Amino acid sequence: MVSDRRDGFVLRESVVASTYSPPETEVRRVYQPVEIRGGGGDWVLGLINARWRGRTGEDWCRYRVVGGGPAEWAPFDPNVFVELPLGGT
Repeated sequence: MVSDRRDGFVLRESVVASTYSPPETEVRRVYQPVEIRGGGGDWVLGLINARWRGRTGEDWCRYRVVGGGPAEWAPFDPNVFVELPLGGT
């Protein structure tokens, strides 16, 4: 498993959460509800509130588990972060 968060949620092994924060001038603020797959295969609701493109082109997101601990940065993996619709059908 990857991180031992205070809320007990652990990201899937293929995704490494990071305490690194990119420069704020490079961060794009977003509001994207997501389902997040945990290390044990469980799913929780979360929110991506920022995106950042690394120097080598990798896509990072700052996510927070709803009702959980503080926001963390992690590489965006569509197998871990499933974007939910904001509205409509």
